[in-house]
Amino acid sequence: MPYTKNFIFFLTTGLLFLLSVPVVFAQQNINQITVTVTFDSQPETYSVKKAPLKYNKAFAFSFQVDDGTMDIYSKVFSIFNDLKYTDGCGNDKVFTASSSVFCFLQPSENGPDMHDPLDPSYSTDYVTWENIRDLYDRDYGIYNQGVNDNDETTSGFMNYSVKRNRSFVRRRMFGTNEARLVSGVFVTPSQKFEWTQPAWDNGYKLVMNKQDSGPIGDQGGDVNNIAFNWTEQQYIKRQQAHTAVSVLDYVSALSDKSVDGANYWGALFTRNISDDQYPQDNFNSDFSNIASIYGKTGLDNVLLASDEEIYNYLNIRDAVTLNESLNGNILTITFEGEVPNNLRYYAMSLLVESDTTISSIAVTGSGGFSRNISNGLINFKWDDQVVPDAVELAETYTATAEQSQSQWDAWIAMDYVYTLPLGPKKVELSNRLCDLDGLNFDEGFCDITIDTIVQISGDSVLCFGDTTVLTATAGMDYYLWSDGQATQIIKINPTETTDYWVQGNLGGNLSRDTVTIVVNPIPNIVSHSNPYITHTQGINDTLWVSTEDPSLLYLWNTGGEDSTLIVNPGYSTDYYVDVINEFECNTRQNFHVNVDNTFDFKYDSVCFGDTTHLINTSTYPDSVIIVSWDLDSDGVFDDAQGDTVNQRFVESGNHLVGMRATLFEGGFEVVFQVVPVGDFPEVDFLTENTCLPGSTTFDDMSTVVVGDNVEWNWDFGDNGTSTGSYVTHTYFTPGTYDVKLVVSSDLGCKDSLVRPLQIFQAPEFDIVNSEGTVLNEWDTTRIDKNDSLYVTIENANSYDSVIWNNSVRDIEYYVTQEGKFSVDAYDGICSTTRLGNMIFIGGGGEPTTNAIMNLFTPNADGFNDNWVVNDPNITFPISVSIYNRYGNLVYAADGYDNNWQGTQNDVDLPQATYYYVITDATGKIFKGPITILR
Repeated sequence: MPYTKNFIFFLTTGLLFLLSVPVVFAQQNINQITVTVTFDSQPETYSVKKAPLKYNKAFAFSFQVDDGTMDIYSKVFSIFNDLKYTDGCGNDKVFTASSSVFCFLQPSENGPDMHDPLDPSYSTDYVTWENIRDLYDRDYGIYNQGVNDNDETTSGFMNYSVKRNRSFVRRRMFGTNEARLVSGVFVTPSQKFEWTQPAWDNGYKLVMNKQDSGPIGDQGGDVNNIAFNWTEQQYIKRQQAHTAVSVLDYVSALSDKSVDGANYWGALFTRNISDDQYPQDNFNSDFSNIASIYGKTGLDNVLLASDEEIYNYLNIRDAVTLNESLNGNILTITFEGEVPNNLRYYAMSLLVESDTTISSIAVTGSGGFSRNISNGLINFKWDDQVVPDAVELAETYTATAEQSQSQWDAWIAMDYVYTLPLGPKKVELSNRLCDLDGLNFDEGFCDITIDTIVQISGDSVLCFGDTTVLTATAGMDYYLWSDGQATQIIKINPTETTDYWVQGNLGGNLSRDTVTIVVNPIPNIVSHSNPYITHTQGINDTLWVSTEDPSLLYLWNTGGEDSTLIVNPGYSTDYYVDVINEFECNTRQNFHVNVDNTFDFKYDSVCFGDTTHLINTSTYPDSVIIVSWDLDSDGVFDDAQGDTVNQRFVESGNHLVGMRATLFEGGFEVVFQVVPVGDFPEVDFLTENTCLPGSTTFDDMSTVVVGDNVEWNWDFGDNGTSTGSYVTHTYFTPGTYDVKLVVSSDLGCKDSLVRPLQIFQAPEFDIVNSEGTVLNEWDTTRIDKNDSLYVTIENANSYDSVIWNNSVRDIEYYVTQEGKFSVDAYDGICSTTRLGNMIFIGGGGEPTTNAIMNLFTPNADGFNDNWVVNDPNITFPISVSIYNRYGNLVYAADGYDNNWQGTQNDVDLPQATYYYVITDATGKIFKGPITILR
């Protein structure tokens, strides 16, 4: 079986990524593609031309949702999947759009990652990397919009922003489609034209901004305009959908203008699908109407795809030259031209017209094609993309950072080093960067060691129907697999190519490894000869199999390599043929040829230590003088004589045993058979989920060398039993149970294993508020918009850990965001999750609470930005002193007027808990904690 593996490693703390991917990809150069058109008769006139737009559509329209907001996934993707046009050859194509993304929220130039849901600062307003991967795999455009939403136009920052977005996206997406998610499209921040040149300087060909001239203006443009060469750098002017123009009217105008040799392309964008931008109902209605009028069910004349897909086609269209050769009724079309190797899409659509009928169209050397013989449309695609070598990129940018000593260059180099596989080169480059004076890097980058990284081992290329075992690095504190299993070793049987990842934790460092399990198809045997035939000696019989694939290989157990086998055995014989495809996957067909007069012996199947009985069953017609046996496979028949032999073999395994009969008048017959002596199964099993309530699964991992395990009997230690290799059992009481598994092989050999299993009780608790009231999951707590909700859980100190919203580890929590919130309580290896819900009521202004605020959020959102003292027991004016947890004074004021915003010397203090001391006008002193949340 062939073996390949893709590795992805990352630490979610510090966002460490490591990767090992193939760097050589099969390519189909345009010069190697040939189109052959066969006519019914030799034409007198014909023409071949490149379609102005992909699939020969009349016009193109591209739509974009800026800023990487979740709307591209939750609102656009969901409806576009049901809106279709065709490729002109009967194949459906769904509408696709694009999103421009930046990686960090301003003013940050290096994290936190705004698309990482594991980051505490993540907002559900933005798509996750998993969403981005899904969109990319479905041909959505993912564009560079700079490292953050800072639209500053200084040369140094613009160059850093363009390059850092590319390096960070590559780091987060490395391993997706062979690391090809490096967009060729740049969207200028705030639509500022000054960003266009830096984008071009850094390799981008298509820039979207507010420039007034160019091939595509705000009303669209004709892609056939001879003043523009699409192989050069270009830009597109866009309008904002709905707020600046009616989308349906805009698309209708593109269609109306695409006549008399003109083919228009226009682009619109929106920042989100919302009432203040592009209302959801209007969006759904507009694009449903576009689909019904210009899509599959209407005129079918629109190419509604990403800007990148449209631009790539035009680029190739203008770069390729057609060569035609007509020989009789056969037209051969070849191609030449310098096609870039850094595009995402490689496709061509041709139109062939003639005065005679086309009978067939064939394309060789491509990666796939479709054709419409009735109108002469030919679509084909190929793969010419070359992925930059990860090691070369990492070395180049590390050297640049060493020369410039720039923090910006160092961060870019760090991204590329993260994409390297764990090994000497990665360690070398990481150390070189970390040796630079005065520079900082992501947490964990300078402490990468093999010991802290979880890795997956096991077969990654399977044939359909195969089962394999994946093993994660031993010694982690805990494991979590993508299919929910939480053990070091898992057994899988995927039916299609699937990515499996495991997340491990060692000493608080989270890491993840991903492996792609490729499932290759097995050959299909369409028909075959009778698998059981009676044979007459001296007359040939033919065994055969039939398939539909001429490229398949055949391998008979006799050594034959044809689809047929001529047999004429002297005794009953088993035959089989393995049909093997290009992936080395095989389908086996068995045949049994029975010979009435046979020279043979039989044996019984035994386990090691028992006696094997060998019995001569021959019906050979000649007289037999003596029967002798070869029991030690040395080719000499001197180990026993007679028709029956009792043999105790000294070891288990398959033993080659021969029987020879010396016949009357000096002849003899010899037969050999493999006699199995079974070994006893080595019993082992895995368990998953040992927490109540819930069921525990038991998965047999037993092995046997001779034969196959066929019977499993489980005793779960609580009077419960079951059979099968993979079973589920429910315990009702925590405790330790002796689980017994008895495994039997098909040779009757059995063994057992008893293993203690501890069942734990998962925590049972409720969320309560500051008044001790239980907050049920189906209830909603309503509080003033300016306040926060204090919550804790019952008996919080009795659990190993309490974690709120997957990020805050504390026994109490202040809910400051509307919507669902969660808490996980851990007791040993078991945990329970409870949910709550909170919404705001009321309006703005200062808090209405008559108290000293114990939590505020100075994030300039207009709510809870100032620390307010509003206790009726306090007499103003007051003096205030604020201390950190080390007892250091960080703020002091006499005559405090509720204006402190969590700063020290005009610098924001970090998110933490501090302590206040208030002295009022009467001399009374008030003390307590105050928490800053940002």
